[in-house]
Amino acid sequence: MKKHVRRLVVVAVFVIAAGVVHAESGFLDFYSPQFLGGMGGTANLNSPQGTVLNPAVAGGKQRVTLDLSYLALTGVNRTPVNLGGNFINAGVTIPSNVGVFSTTGRFTNATYGSQGPDWGAMGGLTFAFSKDLFPDLYVGAGLGFEYGSDWGLGLDLGFLHLAGDLGFLKDFRWGAAMRNIGKGYNSSNATGSLTNPPAFTPAIGAHFSLIRTEPVVLSFDPDLSFPSLQDMLATIGADILIANFLTLSGSYMYDLRQAAGVEPSRSLPFTLGVSFKLTTNIQQNIGTFNATEQGWNRSEVTTTATAAPIENGVWAFGLGANVPLGAIEKNPPAISLDTGNEKYISPTLVGGKVDLVLPLSITSKRYVKGYRFVIQDSSGNPVRTIVNKEDRPENRDLGNLVKRLLYVKTGIPIPSSVRWDGTSDKGAVVPDGTYHYSIEAWDDNGNTGKTPLGTVIVKTAPPKIAVSAPYLIFSPTGGGTKSVLPVQQVGSKEDLWTGTIKDVAGGTVRTFEWKDSQPPSFDWDGKTDKGILAPDGVYSYHVTATDRAENVGSGELDNIIINTQATPVQLSIDNAFFSPGTSSPKKAVTFDLGVPVKTGIDEWSLAISDASGTVQRTFSGNASIPSTIAWDGKDDGGKQLPDGGYKAKLAIMYVNGHNPTAESPSITVKTTPPTAAASAEYEVFSPTGDSTRNTVTIHQDTSEELYWTGTFMDSRGKDVRTLVWRGTADPTFQWDGRTDNGTLLPDGTYTYILTSTDRAGNTATSKPVTLRIDTQKKPVRVSTDLAYFSPFGGGSKTKIKIIPSLAVTTGIESFVVRVKNAKGEVVRTFKGSSRPPEEITWAGIDDAGSRVPDGQYGAELEVVYSNGTHPSAQSNPFTVDNHFPQIDVSADQTVFSPDGTSRLQSLPIKQTSSDEDLWEGEIRNAKNEHVRGWFWKGKASDFAWDGKDENGNLMPDGTYTYVVQAQSKGGTTTTKQLTGIQIDTRPTPVYVT
Repeated sequence: MKKHVRRLVVVAVFVIAAGVVHAESGFLDFYSPQFLGGMGGTANLNSPQGTVLNPAVAGGKQRVTLDLSYLALTGVNRTPVNLGGNFINAGVTIPSNVGVFSTTGRFTNATYGSQGPDWGAMGGLTFAFSKDLFPDLYVGAGLGFEYGSDWGLGLDLGFLHLAGDLGFLKDFRWGAAMRNIGKGYNSSNATGSLTNPPAFTPAIGAHFSLIRTEPVVLSFDPDLSFPSLQDMLATIGADILIANFLTLSGSYMYDLRQAAGVEPSRSLPFTLGVSFKLTTNIQQNIGTFNATEQGWNRSEVTTTATAAPIENGVWAFGLGANVPLGAIEKNPPAISLDTGNEKYISPTLVGGKVDLVLPLSITSKRYVKGYRFVIQDSSGNPVRTIVNKEDRPENRDLGNLVKRLLYVKTGIPIPSSVRWDGTSDKGAVVPDGTYHYSIEAWDDNGNTGKTPLGTVIVKTAPPKIAVSAPYLIFSPTGGGTKSVLPVQQVGSKEDLWTGTIKDVAGGTVRTFEWKDSQPPSFDWDGKTDKGILAPDGVYSYHVTATDRAENVGSGELDNIIINTQATPVQLSIDNAFFSPGTSSPKKAVTFDLGVPVKTGIDEWSLAISDASGTVQRTFSGNASIPSTIAWDGKDDGGKQLPDGGYKAKLAIMYVNGHNPTAESPSITVKTTPPTAAASAEYEVFSPTGDSTRNTVTIHQDTSEELYWTGTFMDSRGKDVRTLVWRGTADPTFQWDGRTDNGTLLPDGTYTYILTSTDRAGNTATSKPVTLRIDTQKKPVRVSTDLAYFSPFGGGSKTKIKIIPSLAVTTGIESFVVRVKNAKGEVVRTFKGSSRPPEEITWAGIDDAGSRVPDGQYGAELEVVYSNGTHPSAQSNPFTVDNHFPQIDVSADQTVFSPDGTSRLQSLPIKQTSSDEDLWEGEIRNAKNEHVRGWFWKGKASDFAWDGKDENGNLMPDGTYTYVVQAQSKGGTTTTKQLTGIQIDTRPTPVYVT
C-alpha cells in the first residue's frame, strides 16, 4: 500500500511540474513524474512542488508562481470504469531578497481496497526555503508534515549546481537532496516496509540537452534515489519542446524492490505527458486590482495532461496548471550617462578639469549586480576599465557558505557619478588625444545594458600664444609713425581668446575677443571700449584662453605707454646769408634747434640740401640733441659748396612715434662781393651859385644790397659828406660841394667812393672818383645848409641857414642878403653895417611877417667895401616844402596762423601813399624790437607778412605791430601803425554737443 501512495504522489507532482518553463536556459523543459519521483529534483526549477523533492530547486525563482492540479485514479480494466481516488495539489512560490519561500499543500484519498490503492484520506503541507549561494549553486531546506491515519514530519535538504554547457551536454545541471529527515508517515492500509513518503531518502540527479535549436529542444533527466536507504529507484526522463509551445514528455522508472518482488510491480513502468504554454496579455483591471501595475498582465499559463499506470489496472489521469505571475525580467538596466557632446579634461592640470566626472544613474526592476566603465582609445582599444560589481566570495569554503546563507539580496550601490582621472590601467596618464567611454551594467538575471559611446578629449597641452610689439610707446593723436600700437600675436586655435588692456590701477580699458580662431595680430588705436581716447599713461596687455579642458594659456605686454605730449620743433638760423672761406665775419650759419621736448628722442637728423633737393650735409644723433649746430658751408666730404640757395630740414623720431619735422628758412651761400661803379660828369666844378657848374653829377651802378654808402673825403681822407641808399644806389645824384651840415667846402681836391657790405658780410668798394672844387678866388660866396626845408611842417628842418663866405673880411661898410622866390622877387631881406655874420637863419617868414608859400627860393649876398667895391654872389636854389607824407594802412584781418595748414598763412597789408623819396616799414614785437623791415622808393605798395624775421625764421605766437614812416625832403615825418597783429598757431579745439 505504501508503494502505491508513493507512486500517486509522484504522478501528482508530475501533473503540476510537467509544464514548468526554465526561462534562464532560453527553452522549455518538461519532466515526467517518474523522473521527479526518483531524482534530486534537478529539472524542475519553476514548480513550487519541486521543493518537495529538492528544496534547492527554487533558489533562482524570480516570479510568484502558483500551482494547482488534480489527479483521478481510475480502474481502466474494470467494468464499468470506476473512480476510486482523488489527489489535489496546490502550491505557491514567493521570491524575496532574502531567498525564495515555497509552500505546498495536498490532499488525497484512495478506496480500491485489495484491488488497488487503498490508503484512506491524508493531507500534507510542506514549507521550503531556497537560496542562490552563487549564480551556479542553489541550496534549500524544507519541512514537510503529513497527517491522516498517521502523521509524519521530516526535514528536506538539498543543493543544485548549474554547470552550464559541458561539451555536447548543453545546460547541464545536477543536484542532490536528503528528503524527509524525521518521522515517516505509515498508512494503516499500506503494505510494504517503507513509509510514505519514505524517510531518509538520499537522491541525486542531472539534466542536460542533447539538441538545443530554435524550434526543437531534446532534453534528458537521469535520476537515482535510495528511498529509506532500503531501495534504489532509477529513472530516465525525456522531453521534446517544440516551438516553445508544445512539450511531449515521458519517463521510464526502474524500482529495485519491485524487481525483487518485495513490492507489487507496476504494469507499465513509464509515464506520458503533454503540456501547452500560453501567455496572457491582460489590458484591463480585474476589479480594483491593477495587473499591469504589478507586472502580472503578461504572465505564462502552462497546462499539463498526464497519464501513468499505478497497479492492477488503476491509472492516474491528471490535469494541472502552473502560472508564474509576470514575466522574467529580460530588460537590461536603464543607464543614464551623459554621452552627448565632446568632453575635455587635462589630467596634469592643477585645478580645473583634471578628470572626467559624469553623473550616473542605473536603475533596474531586478538587482543591479555590477557595471563596467570602459575608456577606449580612438582605435577602440581599452585603456582603462573601472569595474564595480557585487562582491561575492570566490572561495566556496565553509566560512563563505555561511556568509552567503545570511546574505540578503540587494543590488550594488550606484554612485551618483563616475570619474576618470585620465590614467590608464597601468596608472600612467594617457597621451593627448580622442577617447571614447561607455558604461555597461548587468543585473542578477544577466541582463546587460550599455550606453552609446561618449567622447572625451584628453588635452594637457595648454593654449599657446606669443605676444610681441615692435615698440611699446606710441601716440594715438600724434600723427606720427607710431599712431597705433601693433600687437603681434601667434597662437593656437581655441574656442575663445580674450585680450584685455588695463591701466596701472588694474582697470579694464579695452577688451578684444576672438572666437573659434587663432588670435590675430591687431592695432590698438589707444581708445577705450567706449571709443574714447585713453589718457596718457602706462598700460598693459594680457591675452588668455581657457580651452575646454580648462588649460590656460596667456601672454602679455607690459609697460605700454601712451604719450600724446606735443612735440613741436622749430629750426631757425642766425643768418640767411653767409660767406664761408672768405674774410667775411659771417663764415658760418648757426642753426637754432627749437626742440622743447628733449626726452623720449629715439633719433634725430639735420639734413642740408641744395636747390635741387640733394642732401649735401647731414648731422645726426640718437637720444641727446644739441641746442645749436654751426654749418661752415661744406658737404659731408669736407668740400666747400658753391654759391647758391640751401635749406636745412630737422627730423626727430620720438619713441612714441611722433616724427616732427621743421625746415629752416632759405640759406644763401654767397662768397662774391657786391658790385659797384661810380663816375663823375666832370672833374672840376664851382659851387658859387652863379657858375655854370654849380653842382657835379655823380653816376652810379650797383648791385641790389641792403644799403649803399657814398662818401666824399677831403685830401686828408676825412669824411666830409656821406649819403645812404637802400637797395641800389641812385643811378645819379648831384653834389653841390657842401658838407653834411650844409657848409660849402673850400676849394680843393676831394675823393668819392661807393661802399656796401652785403648780407653775407662781403664788402665792396667802388673805384675812387676824384673831384676838385674851384671857385677862382671869388671874393664873396653864399650857400645854404639845406636844399629843402619845412618851416611850417613841424619837422626836423624848420629853418634854413644862409652861410656867407668872404675872401676879404676887412674894410666892409655894409652887407645885404636877399631871399628871392622863383620869379626873382625879394621876399626877405637881411642887412647890416658891418661884416655879415657867419650864418643867417631864415624860418620862411617874409618881410611882411607872413609865411612864404612852398616853392623854390635862392639867396643873394651883396657886400660894400670902403674902397667902393660891392661884390655879390648867388646860392644854389633851395625849396620850401611844408607838405607831410601821406599813407593809409589797413588789413582785412589781424590774426593769422603761418603753421603750414591754416588757410591764413600770411597777413596781407594794404598801403596807399604819397610819392616820397623813401618809405620804410617794419614789424615790431611786443618788446618793440625790430623783426622784419621793408622799404619803398616813391610810393609804398601792398605786401604780405609771412610771419618770419629778416632771416626767414618763423616768429613765435604773440602780438606784433606794423610801423611805416617817411620823411619828406623838407623834413616833415609821417608815421602810421597797424596794431593788434597776432600770430596764433595753436590748434583749435572742436566740441560736439
